[in-house]
Amino acid sequence: MKKLMLLFILIGSFNKGFSVSIPFKTSEIKNLSIPISDDPIGDIKNVVQEHLDGSATRDISKMSSVLHDDFRIVVNDAKKGVTVLDRATMLNFYKQKKFGGEVKLIEFISIDVQGNLSAIVKVKETGKKAIFNLYFSLINTNGNWKIINELAYLDYLK
Repeated sequence: MKKLMLLFILIGSFNKGFSVSIPFKTSEIKNLSIPISDDPIGDIKNVVQEHLDGSATRDISKMSSVLHDDFRIVVNDAKKGVTVLDRATMLNFYKQKKFGGEVKLIEFISIDVQGNLSAIVKVKETGKKAIFNLYFSLINTNGNWKIINELAYLDYLK
């Protein structure tokens, strides 16, 4: 296994566009006891879906339940530029009806899980006025998946 990992590292150092992700089991990490789910992808998808459902209905408690305390959202808007909001500000924007309130067509593009500790989820939401390309970073805290970061790119429909 060590020789195989070394080979991947060497190949990667000669080719700048090459990257390798090597998943590992929680049992391989010493002094770490995070429960391993039978269906981490399903659990992660449910967390993201809960957030998106809460967004559509402006259900603050539903959204809060899946957001990490240190959550941040970065919105890259083709018209307005880049905005960075912390958890409290974003939830307040939903409460004030500045965000959300529209049911959108949701398509999960990819879910990448690393060692039952972290995950990246790509989602495409199609609304009436824009397509939202969303990238969620999730971390597993004590067996519960939480969204710690969201990167949203808005592409307005013509």
